[in-house]
Amino acid sequence: RITAAESNLCRLIKLAAPDPILSDSTRYNSKHRLGSSGYCVSERVATAASNAATNDPQLKHILKSSNISRKQYSSLIAAKYGSALVAPGEAVGCIAAQSIGEPSTQMTLNTFHLAGSGANVTLGIPRLREIIMTASRALKTPTMSVPIVPAVSDRQAQRLMRDFTKLTLGEVLASKGGITVMESLQQDESGLWERAYQITLKFHPAERIKEAFGLTLEDIARVTTRSFIPMLSSAMRLELKRGCAEGDITNVTVLGGAASEYLSETTNDDTTPRTKKSKRDEDDYDDEVANEEDGVTGSRFGHKKEMASYGDMDDEEKEIAKTGRNTTLYDGDDSYGLDDDDSIVAMVTDEEDNDQIGSSNALKINRKHNTMSLKPLRVNPSARPLLMVNIVEQAAAKTVVRCRRHIDQAFVNNEVDGTRGRCLQTAGVNFEEIWKLDNQLVEHNKLISNDIWATRCSYGVEAARKSIVDQIRGVFAVYGISVDPRHLSLIADYMTYDGDYKPMNRIGMMSNNSTFLQMSFETTATFLTEAALNGYKENLLSPSANIVLGRPIRHGTGAFECLVKG
Repeated sequence: RITAAESNLCRLIKLAAPDPILSDSTRYNSKHRLGSSGYCVSERVATAASNAATNDPQLKHILKSSNISRKQYSSLIAAKYGSALVAPGEAVGCIAAQSIGEPSTQMTLNTFHLAGSGANVTLGIPRLREIIMTASRALKTPTMSVPIVPAVSDRQAQRLMRDFTKLTLGEVLASKGGITVMESLQQDESGLWERAYQITLKFHPAERIKEAFGLTLEDIARVTTRSFIPMLSSAMRLELKRGCAEGDITNVTVLGGAASEYLSETTNDDTTPRTKKSKRDEDDYDDEVANEEDGVTGSRFGHKKEMASYGDMDDEEKEIAKTGRNTTLYDGDDSYGLDDDDSIVAMVTDEEDNDQIGSSNALKINRKHNTMSLKPLRVNPSARPLLMVNIVEQAAAKTVVRCRRHIDQAFVNNEVDGTRGRCLQTAGVNFEEIWKLDNQLVEHNKLISNDIWATRCSYGVEAARKSIVDQIRGVFAVYGISVDPRHLSLIADYMTYDGDYKPMNRIGMMSNNSTFLQMSFETTATFLTEAALNGYKENLLSPSANIVLGRPIRHGTGAFECLVKG
């Protein structure tokens, strides 16, 4: 009889069979280690080991100094390969899921990180959800990164960065006096009165714009007539609608705001003398000419100060405008005046002034002052007055002068890991734009992106599989967490084995042939109804299907059947 004191004792009946993987872990003379014979190594591993032993001088030196023969080297490779194999019947899917799920509990729920000094990228649980659960094709913060060739100078790199950055009309306007609006009442050809808004845009010096962005005033004028003026007209109509009665369309009409094409005009050489005004105020940007420091190596025109003025034409200004009508663009338009800093009107001969072109367009360019005067926008005089400066600022901020498709910003920075060196990083993904660059500027073979779907579409499913592993590893690396790459490879293989990028949710499970597995995850009634209507067959191969019916799962010890030989 076993007493209470002896209840913790056990009696050894018979020695168990040694585990084929864990037992006898000595390096040599392994009797039970799987693969120790050397016949179970894959061809790929055997070929790589043989080539390394033959061609790698460092490995040769190590084998010689350690007094390891070629046969012992082969046995060592076979033993390592065998120990890396998973035991038959192991639930590798569950282990891989746990290896991702458990470390994710140590991550924050909502994290955004500035990649170097550049683009904002999503990390943490939201990023893990994008990669695994939803297999998102529209990322919140898509980015690209490509190393810049070391021979490229910093100036060329900055110019390349600007070329990939979206440029708006508001960014090329001068920081002081960039927007000037004149409001006046005038009569049209039929004698009806109209309220006219004369808008003048002042830009940074043309030399700086050309040096920094490679654009001329004519390029900006084309965008202004094609996009800015219609956008400004729409914004004005929207403001007018807020102050008028419903159904009243007479007070929301804006005349002169249609889109048009800007046509460059060639002017004759200036051979006729002209009388200039006797006195001018000093221009704000006379000393700002393009050089090595301005325009290229500097960052953007970082002036975010007030850049607009607003005023009505008084009687004296109207009289000056009438006197100098031969210098205006539109006949009969008394409100089309000169710049505020013109104290004496310029007397121009019959020939066109070379500094002013565009008489047949919807705007007029004044090269001397880097300004563009738009054709007046006319509204009903009974409508409420508009705060045009704010409306013009908002329209200029939305008008895109130049951009790369799907790319908003670009940055030049050094990668965090330090192995890729100086890189061009973009907020947005467009591989075609990178492919167009010369090989002497960037290293195309090292282009990477966090957009897995775009990688799959451009480079194939194998590149997408590798990108899934790298992206998951990168998400965990920020928190100092390391996951066995074999678990990540299994997840990536399952998500891409059919050539697509399949999410780990109920949508991705729709391709699974186990109805009970689908029902045990989400939307049980939906999957059950679809299986019943279509007569699907359940083979009871998945663990979930066996658990539903109370059967042992086919993993571990349940993966085999014992046959007794009679």
